[in-house]
Order: sequence, then structure tokens, then C-alpha cells
Amino acid sequence: MSCDIYLRWEIVQKVSGWVFGRFFIDISGLSIGNINDDGVDLKGCLNWLDDFIANSQRCIDDDLFLMGSDELFRSIKDEIYGPDDSAKERAVAIKDAYGRFSFSHVGMSSFDGELVFVVGDSVGGCKILWWDDSVRTYETRMEEFIKVLAVGVAKMRAEFLTA
Repeated sequence: MSCDIYLRWEIVQKVSGWVFGRFFIDISGLSIGNINDDGVDLKGCLNWLDDFIANSQRCIDDDLFLMGSDELFRSIKDEIYGPDDSAKERAVAIKDAYGRFSFSHVGMSSFDGELVFVVGDSVGGCKILWWDDSVRTYETRMEEFIKVLAVGVAKMRAEFLTA
């Protein structure tokens, strides 16, 4: 299974060791990130990507992985942000939902308002879920997703050193 995910960034300015610009993740041709936000702390994105790669096993939950996309997305969202008006109670209790499944912080300010979650299973499956007028889901292998992120991280580091 190939992985149709790409990290994109553009350096706009380097100031006193800070690297600012734009940051996106493209999944199957759909872009997540604010194209107008050129003040994203790209080194912050890099650090969060490093953390996700190093700790990707924390997003493994076989029971959650088996849920349908809408229920899974709503369950994680409700656990982190509280249920909306249409759901009076949480569907399931999820321990440390933000720390385990949220991927939104990786994009720093570019992902403000974006809800992106990653859930894996114990046999290497990976679901990436996000909101784009409805729940979107991309399924791949966790090792493929991590590989894409690691390649992006290496390219970012190289570019930040030469920019």
C-alpha cells in the first residue's frame, strides 16, 4: 500500500534562530492548513513531528480503530472538546484522547481550527481522520505514515540549516 500523504512548507522569514512560514499536510490531494498563515513556527512543527514519530505507539487502540469513521471522529472530538449540542453525552470514554490521538498541534497555528486525529491498531493499520465539511478518513499502514513524516522531517532540517 502506498501512502498518498505529503508534508509541505514554505519558509517566509528567518529571525534570530526562528524559522517562520507556511505548513501543510496534503492527504489524497486535499490540503490541511491555512494558506494565509505565513507566521507558522516551522521549528515548532518540526519538534512536534519528531515527538509524534518517536511516540506513535501511543495512538494504538484496537477497539477505537474498529469504529466507523464518523463515530471514531466524534468520540475523540467529544472527549477532547466536549460534546456539541447534538450529542448530550460522550459515546465512549477515552483516556488521554488529546495526547494519544490529536495530530492538530503538529501544524502549529496553520492548523488552528483544524481537527486531525490519528488512530492505529496493533497490526500496523493507521487511520487519519479530519474534518472538511464532513469526516474524511485516509487509511494506510502506520509504518508508511511514519516514513513519510520522517522523510519530511529530514528535508525540513536540511532546508532550515541552509535557509
